Amino acid sequence: MTCRIRNLSETGTRLRVANAYWLPDRFELEIMHHDIRVPAKVIWRNGEEVGVVFTSNRPGMMTSPTQDAQILSLKAETERLKTRVRQLSEE
Repeated sequence: MTCRIRNLSETGTRLRVANAYWLPDRFELEIMHHDIRVPAKVIWRNGEEVGVVFTSNRPGMMTSPTQDAQILSLKAETERLKTRVRQLSEE
């Protein structure tokens, strides 16, 4: 299911999806372009939005959910900075 990530923190995020009620209670949030997978649990749903908390339900997981969220946040910030550098280079 495709979604947009909103309000990302170390412990969870808000997702915008076509229909929040189609999303299972537990799932793995995958950011394909960044090769990141974070186990997540739904804590609220509202129309096209869903709030999730990152969990540690995978045996043998190499990093904690908090570390996965930090990596995800840093990669998103890196992409924003790369875009800004490109914009400034074109001016």
